Amino acid sequence: MKIELYIRSGCHLCEQMFHQLSDVLTPEQLTWVSVRDVDTRQEWFENYDTRIPVLKINGQLVCEYFLDTNRLQAILNGHDTSV
Repeated sequence: MKIELYIRSGCHLCEQMFHQLSDVLTPEQLTWVSVRDVDTRQEWFENYDTRIPVLKINGQLVCEYFLDTNRLQAILNGHDTSV
């Protein structure tokens, strides 16, 4: 499973989503999270600048701005096949 979290340094919503992920994911799953600062790559900046934080799993959008824990749990439990 490929988990990507697009953030910006100093963004309180980004920090909040990361901490919520830490509460929801197991330590092993947390190692799957690739944190990507949108200010470090032009493509990420163009795609996510005003939408951060953005959580994607296997390339599919899970949520923006706030963590959708219900959807995340459904995905992790194999009940959401859209990802």
